[in-house]
Amino acid sequence: MGKRARFVFLLAVMLSLVGAAAVLSACGDGEGEREVPPRVREATALLARPSLSALTEVEEEIVESALREALGWAETVRVKSTLDQQDLVFESDGRVAMMRTFGTAEHQLPEYATPEISASETIRVYGESPARFCDGTEDPELILVREYVFAFDEWQVSAKAVPPERVPLALLLSGVDLGIAEDAGFLEERGRELRGLTVPFAQPDDPESTATVWVDLEDGLIRKLETTLPGVPGSAYPFTFDYDVPIELEIPSEPAAPDCVPVESGG
Repeated sequence: MGKRARFVFLLAVMLSLVGAAAVLSACGDGEGEREVPPRVREATALLARPSLSALTEVEEEIVESALREALGWAETVRVKSTLDQQDLVFESDGRVAMMRTFGTAEHQLPEYATPEISASETIRVYGESPARFCDGTEDPELILVREYVFAFDEWQVSAKAVPPERVPLALLLSGVDLGIAEDAGFLEERGRELRGLTVPFAQPDDPESTATVWVDLEDGLIRKLETTLPGVPGSAYPFTFDYDVPIELEIPSEPAAPDCVPVESGG
C-alpha cells in the first residue's frame, strides 16, 4: 500500500472512531445571529496580528481558551471530508461530548454465502474521567465512552474506556497548543478571513505529518482543517466545518446503557 493510500486509510479509521425516551438534542446556530463572546473577540484580535511570534504566554492562553469557548458557544458542527461526514456536539468548555457517523454494517448468516448488509448509525457519547470499571475500580487517565449502533432495525449499546486523546479530532479542535503551533498565515475563503495554525499530527507510519486549523477571525470558530503528509507533494486532505446546519441527536433508552466498563474492554 502506497504512503498516500496508507494515510487516507488512517484518516478513515480515525473518523470511524468518531434514538426513544431519553433525548439529547442540540441545534446549530443557523436560527439567527448570536453575539460572539467578548473573550473570543479578544482572541481573534490577537490572531489578526501580523505576527504571532510576539504573543506572550498570557495572550497564548487567552487564544487557546477562547478557541474552546467558541466551540462551546457554537454547540454543534458538521464536519465533512472526502472520506466521511460526522456530526459533533460540544460541551460548554469545547470538549467533544457526542459524535454521530453513518456507514454500513454486515453480519454473516449461516444459510447465505455472502454477508447481509445494513445501513448503520453510530452515536458515541464521551464522558469525563475517571472511567469506572465494573469491578469497582476507576482509572483517572481514561474516560467512559458509550457507543450506540443502529443496524438491522435495532439498537445495540456498549461501553469502553479510552484516553482523552483518543476522542476523534479532540486534539485538533479543543486542544490547540500555541506553544508548539506554527503560523500558517492568512487565508480568505467564502468571504471569511482565516488565520492558520499548524500543529504536529503524527501518524503511525508518518510521525512528521502535520495539521493546519484555520480559525475564523470574526467568531473564533475553526472553519477548515487540512492534514499534510510530508514528502508527498500536494498531499493536503481538507475537512470543512458547517456550524449552521441544525443537528439533533436522539439517544435510545433501550437497551439500557451500561454505567461501567467491562474489565476486559478497558484501555
